[in-house]
Amino acid sequence: TSGAVVLVQTAGSVTSGGSSVTATYATPPPLGDLETACIAYPQGFAVTPPSGWALSIGPITSLTSALAVYKRTASAPNPTTVSFSFSGSDYESLVLQDFGNADVVDALQYTSTTTSGTTVTTPSVTPGNANSMPIGCFAQVTNFTQTAGSGYTIPANGSQVQAYHSLAAESHALTSSATSASISYSGTPISVAGLLMFVAPWSSSTPAPTPTPTSTPMPISTGY
Repeated sequence: TSGAVVLVQTAGSVTSGGSSVTATYATPPPLGDLETACIAYPQGFAVTPPSGWALSIGPITSLTSALAVYKRTASAPNPTTVSFSFSGSDYESLVLQDFGNADVVDALQYTSTTTSGTTVTTPSVTPGNANSMPIGCFAQVTNFTQTAGSGYTIPANGSQVQAYHSLAAESHALTSSATSASISYSGTPISVAGLLMFVAPWSSSTPAPTPTPTSTPMPISTGY
């Protein structure tokens, strides 16, 4: 179907001193939805995603932190709990996002930046689809309070703060109105890795599945 992308729900979690991080949705994502997972973890660790998840962006590194995005098309069996494993034990953060009416074939376009300071802004980029939803993901090495940039909001569970490798995932209130993303911190983080991705809606180039008729069609009249 056509229309705007909808952020259906988010989930998030952190682990300190563990080799995996797990987050749980409130409800199973509807079949066909696009799921994304932003993860922040120590640079150099290998990541093992759950079955069905594929790396889409990254890893983007900044000092000791790494930031990556994985994606999946919701399909049966459709668990509410999602776990990512790592090759070592440390501090890791995870934010899951469930998008409805999203183009699951070519959904993510992005640019990235790695920098430090109290405010971080990604480079500007124009989405390939004017109706895409901009999403910003930022990983800070430290644990400062995170405030979304202008026009963006950090949804419930979108901010995961701990001693190291904290994570924020923010979404723009309107589609096709942002070409960059920024975030501010209550102090100066040691380092920040950030990215901007665009979740594109279903379009004529990505047809939705053909619906199954629920009744027998009536014959077409040829009379006058």
